[in-house]
Amino acid sequence: MRKEGRLIGCMVHNERLYFWLNQRAGSPIKPDHYEGLQLYWAPNDIYALRERLLLLGYSASEIVDRDYGQTEFFVTDDDGYSHCFGVATEKGVAREPATFG
Repeated sequence: MRKEGRLIGCMVHNERLYFWLNQRAGSPIKPDHYEGLQLYWAPNDIYALRERLLLLGYSASEIVDRDYGQTEFFVTDDDGYSHCFGVATEKGVAREPATFG
């Protein structure tokens, strides 16, 4: 993506992962309470991934169907970065959660 001839956004991907990088909207001056990096992931199996992260000791939010059509949950990593794991709602509710035992 370009604006006034300058690159402001791009997507990097391979066969399994898409990664979007873009310029923050608004003022170029860092605002108070700036969150920095935000990570969004689209797993193949949102339920199994959440259960796996819980088994690894991460604190994951509940899986929620949002009004904007995404089923998602959040995890904050050891460095304080928030990760949103989400899928289209109809994909997210298509099956029961996996169990690990």
